[in-house]
Amino acid sequence: MTLKNHKNHYNVKFLKGYGHSISVKNSKIILKDNHDPFSEPTIESWYVKNMPYKKIVLQGKGYISTEALSLLSENNRNVILLDNYGKPVTYLNPVMESLTATKYRMAQYDTFRSTEKCRFLSKQIVKAIHHFMWFYISHKSQKNMADQPKQSFIQEFMGFLKTFGIIGLAIAFVIGAAAAKLISAFVVDIINPIIGLALPSGDLKSLMSTVTNSVTGAVSEFKYGDLILNIIEFVVVALIVFIAYKALSKLKLVEDKTKSA
Repeated sequence: MTLKNHKNHYNVKFLKGYGHSISVKNSKIILKDNHDPFSEPTIESWYVKNMPYKKIVLQGKGYISTEALSLLSENNRNVILLDNYGKPVTYLNPVMESLTATKYRMAQYDTFRSTEKCRFLSKQIVKAIHHFMWFYISHKSQKNMADQPKQSFIQEFMGFLKTFGIIGLAIAFVIGAAAAKLISAFVVDIINPIIGLALPSGDLKSLMSTVTNSVTGAVSEFKYGDLILNIIEFVVVALIVFIAYKALSKLKLVEDKTKSA
């Protein structure tokens, strides 16, 4: 187990016996072997790049310097430590590192430690999913439109009326207009006075802010009370629509169950 390219040799150096060691002297690796305690130890001296051994095995009580260990690791040489019974104890392998890969790993670890970066990544993932879903739906709808025969504007309008029904649209329009007036009266005549009880002016609609131009003396009024009333009216309309939608959904679900039964 000594020389390279020799038959049945595997570029392994085996050191054993009392006082065996690996050290460095004059930039050379010194391998000291003492198999026979009654004879002089055998010593080999190699520049580490010219050393034919890829692995060095040490068994029993011996010594290896940290300088030698560092030099062997830098040149991809393995050191294996065995106990007195030949059982492996430690494998000393060179560190396989890539500066670029190490930077990427550190960046990944730092990213997942930061709550803000994790939240940003989550938003990006959700955004990508939404983009994919929108692309898929739009592509599918375009494909379906391409498969259908082209229709004129009048034909499309007639199909729309057949789908929703002229009478249904008319009823919805009339009821919607009446409901809008009713909701507006409810907000102005009921909600406004109730909120006005807590205001000095007694009327939410009278809330405003004035700004005077120091040069021309013109006065501008910002009537934010009307804006608040319109927002309240919008919220009430949205709430009523939501309640109606939930009720219709439940009715449709009951009809579907009845038909399936």
